[in-house]
Amino acid sequence: MKTRSIVSMALALAVMLGANALPARAAMVSLTFDDGLNGTFDFAYPVLSKYGVPGVTGIITSRIEPDHVDFMNWEEIDKLAAAGWEIASHSVHHVRPIDVPVSYAQEPIKEWVQVSSDPPIYRGHYDYMLVTGLFENGRALTPVADAKELKRAPGTYFFDRIYESVLVRPFTTPEYPTQLDIRAFSYEREMEQSKKELNDHGIEVKTYITPYNYWTDEAKGISKRIYQYAATGEGLANRPANFDRYAVKRYMVHTNDTAASLIRIVKENTVDKNSWVVFCLHSVGDNTGWEPWSSENLDKFVAWLKQSGIDVVTISGGAERMAKLAQGK
Repeated sequence: MKTRSIVSMALALAVMLGANALPARAAMVSLTFDDGLNGTFDFAYPVLSKYGVPGVTGIITSRIEPDHVDFMNWEEIDKLAAAGWEIASHSVHHVRPIDVPVSYAQEPIKEWVQVSSDPPIYRGHYDYMLVTGLFENGRALTPVADAKELKRAPGTYFFDRIYESVLVRPFTTPEYPTQLDIRAFSYEREMEQSKKELNDHGIEVKTYITPYNYWTDEAKGISKRIYQYAATGEGLANRPANFDRYAVKRYMVHTNDTAASLIRIVKENTVDKNSWVVFCLHSVGDNTGWEPWSSENLDKFVAWLKQSGIDVVTISGGAERMAKLAQGK
Protein backbone atom coordinates (compact mmCIF):
# COMPACT_ATOMS: atom_id res chain seq x y z
CA MET A 1 0.00 0.00 0.00
CA LYS A 2 2.80 2.38 0.93
CA THR A 3 4.64 1.79 -2.40
CA ARG A 4 1.42 2.24 -4.38
CA SER A 5 0.74 5.50 -2.54
CA ILE A 6 4.20 6.86 -3.40
CA VAL A 7 3.76 5.96 -7.08
CA SER A 8 0.31 7.60 -7.14
CA MET A 9 1.72 10.78 -5.61
CA ALA A 10 4.54 10.86 -8.16
CA LEU A 11 2.12 10.45 -11.04
CA ALA A 12 -0.14 13.14 -9.65
CA LEU A 13 2.83 15.50 -9.30
CA ALA A 14 3.85 14.79 -12.90
CA VAL A 15 0.34 15.66 -14.10
CA MET A 16 0.34 18.88 -12.07
CA LEU A 17 3.78 20.05 -13.21
CA GLY A 18 3.67 18.73 -16.77
CA ALA A 19 5.11 15.78 -18.64
CA ASN A 20 8.68 17.09 -18.35
CA ALA A 21 8.65 17.19 -14.55
CA LEU A 22 10.01 13.63 -14.29
CA PRO A 23 12.76 12.10 -16.47
CA ALA A 24 11.36 10.27 -19.49
CA ARG A 25 11.96 6.56 -19.68
CA ALA A 26 14.00 5.14 -22.50
CA ALA A 27 12.17 1.98 -23.60
CA MET A 28 13.23 2.53 -27.19
CA VAL A 29 14.12 0.37 -30.17
CA SER A 30 15.77 1.34 -33.45
CA LEU A 31 15.91 -0.69 -36.64
CA THR A 32 18.92 0.05 -38.82
CA PHE A 33 19.38 -1.41 -42.30
CA ASP A 34 23.01 -1.24 -43.43
CA ASP A 35 24.40 -0.88 -46.95
CA GLY A 36 21.34 0.59 -48.71
CA LEU A 37 20.28 -2.69 -50.33
CA ASN A 38 17.14 -3.06 -52.44
CA GLY A 39 15.43 -5.18 -49.79
CA THR A 40 15.35 -2.16 -47.51
CA PHE A 41 13.02 -0.34 -49.88
CA ASP A 42 11.17 -3.31 -51.39
CA PHE A 43 10.40 -5.20 -48.18
CA ALA A 44 11.45 -3.39 -44.98
CA TYR A 45 9.90 -0.05 -45.92
CA PRO A 46 6.38 -1.48 -46.55
CA VAL A 47 6.46 -3.35 -43.21
CA LEU A 48 7.52 -0.31 -41.19
CA SER A 49 5.03 1.89 -43.06
CA LYS A 50 2.27 -0.56 -42.20
CA TYR A 51 2.85 0.11 -38.50
CA GLY A 52 3.73 3.79 -38.83
CA VAL A 53 7.29 3.57 -37.51
CA PRO A 54 10.58 4.93 -38.93
CA GLY A 55 13.71 3.05 -39.86
CA VAL A 56 17.34 4.00 -40.46
CA THR A 57 19.37 3.08 -43.51
CA GLY A 58 23.14 3.41 -43.87
CA ILE A 59 24.08 4.36 -47.42
CA ILE A 60 27.33 3.44 -49.17
CA THR A 61 27.47 6.38 -51.56
CA SER A 62 29.65 4.72 -54.23
CA ARG A 63 26.94 2.08 -54.70
CA ILE A 64 24.00 4.35 -55.41
CA GLU A 65 24.73 4.48 -59.13
CA PRO A 66 22.31 2.63 -61.44
CA ASP A 67 24.81 -0.09 -62.38
CA HIS A 68 24.80 -1.39 -58.78
CA VAL A 69 21.61 -3.40 -59.21
CA ASP A 70 21.45 -4.75 -55.63
CA PHE A 71 21.31 -1.26 -54.11
CA MET A 72 18.73 1.50 -53.83
CA ASN A 73 18.77 4.47 -56.20
CA TRP A 74 18.35 8.13 -55.31
CA GLU A 75 14.59 8.12 -55.93
CA GLU A 76 14.08 5.30 -53.42
CA ILE A 77 16.38 6.90 -50.85
CA ASP A 78 14.43 10.16 -51.20
CA LYS A 79 11.14 8.34 -50.57
CA LEU A 80 12.49 6.84 -47.36
CA ALA A 81 13.67 10.26 -46.18
CA ALA A 82 10.28 11.81 -46.99
CA ALA A 83 8.58 9.03 -44.98
CA GLY A 84 10.54 9.94 -41.83
CA TRP A 85 13.38 7.45 -42.14
CA GLU A 86 16.83 8.60 -41.11
CA ILE A 87 19.40 8.45 -43.89
CA ALA A 88 22.83 7.80 -42.39
CA SER A 89 26.26 7.63 -43.97
CA HIS A 90 27.87 4.20 -44.25
CA SER A 91 31.02 5.58 -45.96
CA VAL A 92 31.93 5.86 -49.65
CA HIS A 93 33.52 2.44 -50.22
CA HIS A 94 32.62 0.39 -47.10
CA VAL A 95 36.08 -0.15 -45.60
CA ARG A 96 37.49 -0.48 -42.09
CA PRO A 97 39.77 2.19 -40.59
CA ILE A 98 42.63 -0.32 -40.43
CA ASP A 99 42.40 -1.09 -44.16
CA VAL A 100 43.26 2.41 -45.44
CA PRO A 101 45.06 5.49 -44.06
CA VAL A 102 42.96 6.76 -41.15
CA SER A 103 43.36 10.52 -41.56
CA TYR A 104 44.10 13.14 -44.19
CA ALA A 105 47.54 13.56 -42.60
CA GLN A 106 48.37 9.92 -43.40
CA GLU A 107 47.25 10.07 -47.05
CA PRO A 108 50.52 11.13 -48.77
CA ILE A 109 52.49 8.22 -50.26
CA LYS A 110 56.26 8.54 -49.96
CA GLU A 111 59.48 6.70 -50.81
CA TRP A 112 58.96 7.04 -54.56
CA VAL A 113 61.41 5.35 -56.93
CA GLN A 114 61.33 5.65 -60.72
CA VAL A 115 61.14 2.19 -62.28
CA SER A 116 60.65 3.21 -65.91
CA SER A 117 61.43 6.30 -67.94
CA ASP A 118 59.51 5.50 -71.13
CA PRO A 119 56.77 5.79 -70.09
CA PRO A 120 57.55 7.36 -66.70
CA ILE A 121 56.39 4.95 -63.98
CA TYR A 122 57.08 5.20 -60.25
CA ARG A 123 56.80 2.84 -57.32
CA GLY A 124 55.82 4.07 -53.84
CA HIS A 125 55.56 2.19 -50.55
CA TYR A 126 52.01 1.57 -49.23
CA ASP A 127 51.31 0.16 -45.76
CA TYR A 128 47.62 -0.72 -46.02
CA MET A 129 45.44 -3.59 -47.25
CA LEU A 130 43.24 -1.62 -49.65
CA VAL A 131 43.47 1.26 -52.09
CA THR A 132 40.07 2.82 -52.74
CA GLY A 133 41.47 5.74 -54.69
CA LEU A 134 44.66 7.70 -55.49
CA PHE A 135 44.95 11.41 -56.26
CA GLU A 136 47.70 13.38 -57.97
CA ASN A 137 47.54 17.02 -56.88
CA GLY A 138 43.85 16.44 -56.10
CA ARG A 139 43.11 14.83 -59.48
CA ALA A 140 41.82 11.25 -59.36
CA LEU A 141 43.97 8.53 -60.90
CA THR A 142 42.39 5.56 -62.66
CA PRO A 143 43.11 2.03 -61.37
CA VAL A 144 44.24 -0.66 -63.81
CA ALA A 145 44.16 -4.43 -63.41
CA ASP A 146 47.78 -5.09 -64.36
CA ALA A 147 51.06 -3.17 -64.23
CA LYS A 148 51.45 -3.59 -68.01
CA GLU A 149 48.33 -1.45 -68.54
CA LEU A 150 50.14 1.56 -67.09
CA LYS A 151 51.86 1.92 -70.47
CA ARG A 152 48.57 2.73 -72.17
CA ALA A 153 47.78 6.08 -70.55
CA PRO A 154 49.01 8.62 -67.99
CA GLY A 155 46.97 9.19 -64.83
CA THR A 156 46.78 5.49 -63.95
CA TYR A 157 47.90 3.29 -61.05
CA PHE A 158 48.27 -0.36 -60.09
CA PHE A 159 48.14 -1.67 -56.50
CA ASP A 160 50.84 -4.31 -56.06
CA ARG A 161 49.69 -6.30 -53.03
CA ILE A 162 52.68 -8.66 -53.11
CA TYR A 163 55.25 -5.89 -52.70
CA GLU A 164 52.99 -3.61 -50.60
CA SER A 165 53.37 -0.76 -53.02
CA VAL A 166 51.61 1.22 -55.72
CA LEU A 167 52.86 1.74 -59.26
CA VAL A 168 51.85 5.07 -60.74
CA ARG A 169 52.06 6.64 -64.17
CA PRO A 170 51.36 10.28 -63.27
CA PHE A 171 49.62 12.90 -65.35
CA THR A 172 52.76 15.02 -65.28
CA THR A 173 56.41 13.88 -65.04
CA PRO A 174 58.27 15.43 -62.08
CA GLU A 175 61.92 16.39 -62.22
CA TYR A 176 62.56 14.20 -59.17
CA PRO A 177 60.47 11.31 -57.75
CA THR A 178 60.28 13.10 -54.39
CA GLN A 179 58.22 15.83 -56.06
CA LEU A 180 55.31 13.47 -56.67
CA ASP A 181 52.19 14.54 -54.73
CA ILE A 182 50.19 11.32 -54.62
CA ARG A 183 47.61 10.73 -51.89
CA ALA A 184 45.48 7.71 -50.99
CA PHE A 185 41.77 7.82 -50.10
CA SER A 186 41.67 7.87 -46.28
CA TYR A 187 39.02 6.82 -43.76
CA GLU A 188 38.55 10.46 -42.81
CA ARG A 189 37.80 11.20 -46.46
CA GLU A 190 35.39 8.21 -46.48
CA MET A 191 33.45 9.78 -43.63
CA GLU A 192 33.49 13.36 -44.87
CA GLN A 193 32.89 12.77 -48.57
CA SER A 194 29.99 10.36 -48.04
CA LYS A 195 28.23 12.93 -45.88
CA LYS A 196 28.91 15.65 -48.45
CA GLU A 197 27.47 13.57 -51.29
CA LEU A 198 24.27 12.96 -49.32
CA ASN A 199 24.07 16.60 -48.22
CA ASP A 200 24.61 17.81 -51.79
CA HIS A 201 21.63 15.69 -52.79
CA GLY A 202 19.52 17.50 -50.19
CA ILE A 203 19.61 14.93 -47.38
CA GLU A 204 20.64 16.14 -43.94
CA VAL A 205 22.96 13.58 -42.37
CA LYS A 206 23.65 13.44 -38.63
CA THR A 207 24.73 9.82 -38.13
CA TYR A 208 27.64 7.69 -39.29
CA ILE A 209 27.22 3.89 -39.25
CA THR A 210 30.56 2.10 -39.10
CA PRO A 211 31.22 -0.45 -41.89
CA TYR A 212 31.70 -3.96 -40.52
CA ASN A 213 30.85 -2.44 -37.11
CA TYR A 214 34.59 -1.79 -36.81
CA TRP A 215 35.61 1.25 -34.79
CA THR A 216 38.86 2.63 -33.39
CA ASP A 217 39.55 5.48 -31.00
CA GLU A 218 41.26 7.46 -33.76
CA ALA A 219 38.36 7.05 -36.19
CA LYS A 220 35.90 7.86 -33.42
CA GLY A 221 37.79 11.06 -32.67
CA ILE A 222 37.66 12.10 -36.32
CA SER A 223 33.93 11.38 -36.52
CA LYS A 224 33.25 14.01 -33.85
CA ARG A 225 34.29 16.71 -36.29
CA ILE A 226 31.93 15.48 -39.01
CA TYR A 227 28.90 13.87 -37.37
CA GLN A 228 26.65 14.27 -34.36
CA TYR A 229 26.33 10.51 -33.76
CA ALA A 230 28.03 7.25 -34.73
CA ALA A 231 26.64 3.72 -34.48
CA THR A 232 28.73 0.56 -34.27
CA GLY A 233 28.28 -2.99 -32.91
CA GLU A 234 29.14 -4.64 -29.56
CA GLY A 235 25.83 -6.52 -29.10
CA LEU A 236 24.75 -4.51 -26.07
CA ALA A 237 21.99 -2.12 -25.10
CA ASN A 238 22.53 1.62 -24.64
CA ARG A 239 21.94 2.90 -21.10
CA PRO A 240 21.89 6.49 -19.79
CA ALA A 241 24.67 5.92 -17.25
CA ASN A 242 27.35 5.11 -19.85
CA PHE A 243 25.82 6.42 -23.07
CA ASP A 244 28.28 7.48 -25.80
CA ARG A 245 26.73 9.16 -28.82
CA TYR A 246 29.83 8.34 -30.88
CA ALA A 247 29.64 4.64 -30.06
CA VAL A 248 25.94 3.72 -30.19
CA LYS A 249 25.76 -0.02 -29.55
CA ARG A 250 23.81 -2.38 -31.82
CA TYR A 251 22.73 -6.03 -31.83
CA MET A 252 23.43 -7.94 -35.06
CA VAL A 253 20.43 -9.70 -36.62
CA HIS A 254 21.34 -12.98 -38.33
CA THR A 255 19.35 -14.98 -40.86
CA ASN A 256 18.56 -17.72 -38.33
CA ASP A 257 17.30 -15.30 -35.68
CA THR A 258 13.56 -15.38 -35.07
CA ALA A 259 11.19 -12.58 -34.18
CA ALA A 260 10.93 -14.20 -30.75
CA SER A 261 14.69 -13.92 -30.17
CA LEU A 262 14.61 -10.18 -30.88
CA ILE A 263 11.55 -9.77 -28.67
CA ARG A 264 13.45 -11.47 -25.87
CA ILE A 265 16.32 -8.98 -26.21
CA VAL A 266 13.89 -6.08 -26.05
CA LYS A 267 12.09 -7.46 -23.01
CA GLU A 268 15.37 -7.95 -21.18
CA ASN A 269 16.75 -4.51 -21.94
CA THR A 270 14.15 -1.80 -22.44
CA VAL A 271 11.40 -1.02 -19.95
CA ASP A 272 12.80 -2.77 -16.91
CA LYS A 273 16.34 -1.47 -17.42
CA ASN A 274 15.46 1.89 -18.98
CA SER A 275 17.59 1.36 -22.07
CA TRP A 276 17.65 1.72 -25.84
CA VAL A 277 18.10 -1.33 -28.07
CA VAL A 278 19.37 -0.83 -31.61
CA PHE A 279 19.26 -3.69 -34.12
CA CYS A 280 21.55 -3.97 -37.13
CA LEU A 281 19.94 -5.63 -40.15
CA HIS A 282 21.01 -5.75 -43.76
CA SER A 283 18.73 -6.87 -46.55
CA VAL A 284 15.17 -8.00 -45.83
CA GLY A 285 12.96 -10.26 -47.92
CA ASP A 286 15.58 -11.38 -50.46
CA ASN A 287 18.96 -13.12 -50.53
CA THR A 288 21.23 -10.14 -51.16
CA GLY A 289 23.69 -8.77 -48.66
CA TRP A 290 25.04 -10.16 -45.42
CA GLU A 291 22.69 -12.26 -43.22
CA PRO A 292 19.36 -11.38 -44.93
CA TRP A 293 16.25 -11.57 -42.75
CA SER A 294 12.72 -12.51 -43.78
CA SER A 295 10.02 -9.87 -44.13
CA GLU A 296 7.69 -12.21 -42.18
CA ASN A 297 10.01 -12.08 -39.17
CA LEU A 298 10.25 -8.31 -39.47
CA ASP A 299 6.46 -7.99 -39.61
CA LYS A 300 6.01 -10.12 -36.48
CA PHE A 301 8.63 -8.18 -34.59
CA VAL A 302 7.39 -4.70 -35.51
CA ALA A 303 3.79 -5.74 -34.77
CA TRP A 304 4.86 -6.80 -31.28
CA LEU A 305 6.74 -3.51 -30.73
CA LYS A 306 3.65 -1.57 -31.71
CA GLN A 307 1.32 -3.64 -29.53
CA SER A 308 3.72 -3.35 -26.58
CA GLY A 309 3.98 0.41 -26.77
CA ILE A 310 7.73 0.38 -27.36
CA ASP A 311 8.90 3.54 -29.10
CA VAL A 312 10.59 2.90 -32.44
CA VAL A 313 12.99 5.76 -33.11
CA THR A 314 15.76 6.83 -35.44
CA ILE A 315 19.38 6.88 -34.30
CA SER A 316 19.42 10.67 -34.00
CA GLY A 317 16.07 10.68 -32.18
CA GLY A 318 17.11 7.95 -29.76
CA ALA A 319 20.51 9.54 -29.12
CA GLU A 320 18.93 12.90 -28.30
CA ARG A 321 16.63 11.29 -25.75
CA MET A 322 19.43 9.20 -24.23
CA ALA A 323 21.58 12.30 -23.81
CA LYS A 324 18.77 13.99 -21.86
CA LEU A 325 18.27 10.92 -19.72
CA ALA A 326 22.00 10.80 -18.98
CA GLN A 327 21.74 14.39 -17.73
CA GLY A 328 18.65 13.54 -15.64
CA LYS A 329 16.34 15.69 -17.73
